[in-house]
Amino acid sequence: MASNESAAANSEEGVNDAASGTPTVIFVCETCGYDAENPDAVRPGKRLGESLTRALSRETQAATDNVEMQRAAALADLEVHPFRCLMACKRGCTAQVRGLGKIGYTVGDLKPDSASVQTLIDYALLYRASHTGEVPFKQWPDGVRGKFVARFPVLPTLNQENQEP
Repeated sequence: MASNESAAANSEEGVNDAASGTPTVIFVCETCGYDAENPDAVRPGKRLGESLTRALSRETQAATDNVEMQRAAALADLEVHPFRCLMACKRGCTAQVRGLGKIGYTVGDLKPDSASVQTLIDYALLYRASHTGEVPFKQWPDGVRGKFVARFPVLPTLNQENQEP
């Protein structure tokens, strides 16, 4: 199964983020790729974030046009937010995928190209469909294999803090 098909299938199975009413957020480091020889150039991280935003818009519209309403809803729940430095400069371009009540992941070694954009979309759809944020290894899109930089625990909510002894 192609990663696109896998992401779409999984996004249709578990709609955890949709059920919770919270988006899956992809933070893209807009400062990745500083070039000392051309310091005023648009950085690759910024280009990656802009390309990702445009691709999400295109794919959401295409899914809507093709009456793939579950896929369109899943794509519409993905939000791209630029972030000034994820502090993984040696692994840039980097992006972090987060969802409320879920483990977060930072992925690095991305390029500001269509392959990395599609990888992030596919991975974020799988992440969105997961109740914990964990995506089984065999479902990982090829573009994220070997590129994880960090994993972040779920932040406790006020209710969880009050229940602990």
